[in-house]
Amino acid sequence: MKKKWEFLNRYRYVLCLGILFGLAFLLRVYKIGEIPDILQLDEAGMGYNAWGLANYGVDRYLNEMPIYPQNHNGGQSPLYTYTLVLLCKIFSVQNMSVAFVRIPALLSGMLTVICGAKMLKLAFDDEKLTLAGTALFAICPVFVMQGRFALDCNMMISTSVLAITLLLGYLKCPTWRKFIGCGIGFSIVLYSYALSYMILPVFLIGISLYMLYTKRLTVGKTFALAGTIIVLSMPVILFVICLLFKLPGFKFMGFHILPIAAERMEDVAVTGFWHNFVDGIKISLTHSFYILDAVDKFYTMYVVSIPFIVIGFGRAVAAFIKSLRTREFTVDAVFLFFAIAVSVTIGFAGTGYVYRANAVFLCYVYFAIKGIQTILSFLKRNGKVFALVLCVTYALWTASFVKYYFAGYSVSDFTYPNSLYFIPEKEVLAQGVEDANCEKVYVDAHFDEYIYFFYPINPYEKEQQSNSADGNRYCAVVNYDTPIESGAVYIVHKGNWEFLEKLQISEVAYEIQEYKHYYLIDAH
Repeated sequence: MKKKWEFLNRYRYVLCLGILFGLAFLLRVYKIGEIPDILQLDEAGMGYNAWGLANYGVDRYLNEMPIYPQNHNGGQSPLYTYTLVLLCKIFSVQNMSVAFVRIPALLSGMLTVICGAKMLKLAFDDEKLTLAGTALFAICPVFVMQGRFALDCNMMISTSVLAITLLLGYLKCPTWRKFIGCGIGFSIVLYSYALSYMILPVFLIGISLYMLYTKRLTVGKTFALAGTIIVLSMPVILFVICLLFKLPGFKFMGFHILPIAAERMEDVAVTGFWHNFVDGIKISLTHSFYILDAVDKFYTMYVVSIPFIVIGFGRAVAAFIKSLRTREFTVDAVFLFFAIAVSVTIGFAGTGYVYRANAVFLCYVYFAIKGIQTILSFLKRNGKVFALVLCVTYALWTASFVKYYFAGYSVSDFTYPNSLYFIPEKEVLAQGVEDANCEKVYVDAHFDEYIYFFYPINPYEKEQQSNSADGNRYCAVVNYDTPIESGAVYIVHKGNWEFLEKLQISEVAYEIQEYKHYYLIDAH
């Protein structure tokens, strides 16, 4: 018995980390194909793109191995798409599923938690504070929710945590091997989301100047870091150049560099900077109207975290100002510069969505733990009582959130007529789309990405069908103008009263089957 307690005491930190990692995994993997209970347009498009690239080497627009795969009215960053392509090849995927397309999100979410633990250990060198911060990464709504659905931008937080961890590792042990590792880490971030094209230069310039000032970096290493990132990020750099100068597409290292989503560059503007800056901070601490990554009441990191984030930020600023006077490096500068870089980028680019500012949450976790550390040092003898109360508070918030998210949370109730979402009812899709007797299938989805996600075909064949006189067998628009004709099948959302009323007064005979959100209508 004594040896058992000695073992637990010796390895309790590792055991606690293991428990937190297990909890984080469960919160991200449980019903991942069912919650959120919709298929978002970007998820559907990315799934079909990945399937096409894995099997035919082209996305659904027939772009051959694009560094920036094309999406409806834009593009998608390569890291998520090509991770999905790799998974498709490994598992020989023939048909996509909602759960499968979300696997990279799950892996990214777990990378955030695991690397986040290492990042905090390097930053604080304190096991208790590291465990507290790892718990925030594991249980806070923004990390759980962004680790459960397939948006390419959600990989920016995990890759940023990895890069910052590598940087802190170098600061702890400044070897050339670890320094080159930093360059590799920051290069990976650039493949995760387009906003990183602005975030990283702002951060790296700021932190490099500060490290030069505090003598933690030499001019030679500064150029070495820049060179490493430039070489490893060359496809992304060429893509940005192609966008800025509107160059024709060209091939580089097997990838096709195309000026996809060039109109997105118009989002970057000086006007409205202050409004965007303030709004970005506000929604990142609370929530936006977009309920897929943060919801009212629970906020991004729970209401209880906000005062600690503010206190920790204040302490970090004070420590940074002091370091400027003494020329002694402080780790607070890393998180301050990164938070500033994200906020400045949001100021220029604007955001109404939490996910666009997701990289800032690694800083919020650090500031929250620094704030808690400040309170504990102030309370001294009563610190244990405060820590206990805080643990219970977070446990209650988490229990409430978990109950809501896995039992009461639903995006489908707010979808119709939002064309960016589709409710993937397998039964109605299978019976409607696989009906060999029907000549035409009309799906109330607005975009055919949803149909080809579940029933993918050769992208070249799809293009031929689109250009043929008969057109596609599938049609992703159901409205008042949709013809009601014999031999067709209609999958109609129950909220589509416009079409349903037209159907009732039509002279075409039909049979109707009811599902949870849709009607399956078979016209004779």
